[in-house]
Amino acid sequence: SKPNSARGSKTGWAKYTQIKCIGTGAFGSIWLVDGNAHEGGSAGKFVCKQVHVANLNKKELKDAVNEVYILQMLEHPNIIDYLDHFVDSEGYLNIVMEYCAGGDLNELIVEQRKGGNTNYFTEHQVVYLSFQLLQALKYLHGIKVLHRDLKPGNVLLADKGRIKICDFGISKRLTETVHAQTVVG
Repeated sequence: SKPNSARGSKTGWAKYTQIKCIGTGAFGSIWLVDGNAHEGGSAGKFVCKQVHVANLNKKELKDAVNEVYILQMLEHPNIIDYLDHFVDSEGYLNIVMEYCAGGDLNELIVEQRKGGNTNYFTEHQVVYLSFQLLQALKYLHGIKVLHRDLKPGNVLLADKGRIKICDFGISKRLTETVHAQTVVG
């Protein structure tokens, strides 16, 4: 079952300690955080996606809120786990998710290229990665969610070769009567 949201609570940052910035993107930054169990948080390391709400236009703000909405409903072993979200006193929307220490699939491919390796993955690895990706997509489409930005950089590497799809910022939830017609990217 999904954790409760911290939106509107007074304990947002009290539940986490920022360790270091591990990435930046067009709309914000990704922080490695430590959970403060004694303050009502979960123990362990997590990532916190920080988006400065004041810097967003109307569509970008809608996408940020949509990402929280979508993440809250997802529960699958190959999709990033949502933990929490809150808006802090500086106007940042903070989305707390599980931490995947292995980086992302794009980083792995780039690293393989640096070594001059043209056979990035064994056949077994390709089958295993593809199977997991297809299982996650089957789940998403089964609950009428379209990711719309699936790429190696949005596939995280978790433990024991498991992958996790992340970044649901431009994803879309379809209704019974609406079909996806928008081309993105």
